[in-house]
Amino acid sequence: NSCLTSMGTAVFFCHSPATMVLSAGGAAATAGLFGAFKTMFGAVGAPCLTLPFCITMSASYLLGGRVPGLVLAKEPHSPEKNKPI
Repeated sequence: NSCLTSMGTAVFFCHSPATMVLSAGGAAATAGLFGAFKTMFGAVGAPCLTLPFCITMSASYLLGGRVPGLVLAKEPHSPEKNKPI
């Protein structure tokens, strides 16, 4: 899940120091959420699957344009075309 968050950050944001900080922070937050959800869902015998990733990546995506240095990629499927402005 943490790796998915880092990869998602690299896909949806243009490369910058702020993006690298978000990637590392998002991975840490995802790991924390996974630990919490594993305990909660484990109590009822259910796996939490990728729910921690979905929550963290959605929150990270919403930061785009609101935090200085975080620029959403105009073409997420083509990293070469997404140069920081």
